[in-house]
Amino acid sequence: ESLVPLLGHLVERLEGYEDQSRQRGVLDLSQAKQVNDTISLAVAVCYAVSLMKLESATGKLYRMLELEHRRLRVEAAAALARLKEDTGIETLVGLAEQPLVRLRVLSYASELGLLDRVDAQYRTASAQAEAELISRLAEQSYYGVPPANCELLDARELYWPGYENPVDCFLFEFRYQFPTSEESNIGIAGPITHCFAADLGALEIDDVYAAFAGWSAEHEEIGRVEIDHGNPAHAAEVAQAEAALVQSGIEPLTAEFIGRFLGARVVVISAQLNGMSGTALVSGGEVGWLPQGNERRPITPELAFDIFMGRQLLRTYNA
Repeated sequence: ESLVPLLGHLVERLEGYEDQSRQRGVLDLSQAKQVNDTISLAVAVCYAVSLMKLESATGKLYRMLELEHRRLRVEAAAALARLKEDTGIETLVGLAEQPLVRLRVLSYASELGLLDRVDAQYRTASAQAEAELISRLAEQSYYGVPPANCELLDARELYWPGYENPVDCFLFEFRYQFPTSEESNIGIAGPITHCFAADLGALEIDDVYAAFAGWSAEHEEIGRVEIDHGNPAHAAEVAQAEAALVQSGIEPLTAEFIGRFLGARVVVISAQLNGMSGTALVSGGEVGWLPQGNERRPITPELAFDIFMGRQLLRTYNA
């Protein structure tokens, strides 16, 4: 029973944090850590009291349900649903419309036998893929917050590196609105969930898939070799590649690295074509070219090599 007053204390602190945040924002990293610690403890206690069927916690759970934090609202709704409270059940299934918490809602709804009460549009594979991507974007290692907008751009079934059978692949275009700017990009969910810092918006859809496929591919014959200009073999390889670029009308600037790809060697060179910056890739006498695109978030030589690999992998696997 001592958990019930503890839950009340935690909810009261969280209410105070939300009031303060609305007025002044989070003041410093120390306070941010306190907030995160309080959220984590509140989630655990909330889950515990519902599993122990402590009906005396119902009032505290209803207060928690009024908080703005979506994860806390989901936990409170699920706890109330376990205690057979109709409001908790209705709130839980309704929160499936929020992509950031959709996967957790579906998990709890399945556990409680409520899955058929969740709107069908939020149970589809694409809706779950959207939730996976938005959850990833909200992590601190990505953007730290969910995007303002996210729309399905393309969906297809593909044989993918590392998978024996075809998998559903989903591309989403997402958008962030900052106080002084706006930023959009393309992310993937399905075989992997990821987005790049580089702007993929100008690429063909096939090349967007290729970028993610090449980036995620793992094989002992795939890698990058730093160029040693004192090594005669490297110097000759670079000179031959630069000569091929000149013949193709591309101006070589800097030899970045030599890529290894399933027995082939690819010389990757920063270059210019008709005054446009980008990356040239030379392999077996054949020349490939990728413009850098957005100058603030360019397609780097490393990503250009990923696209080169991904093109060939997807073309081979899906022939």
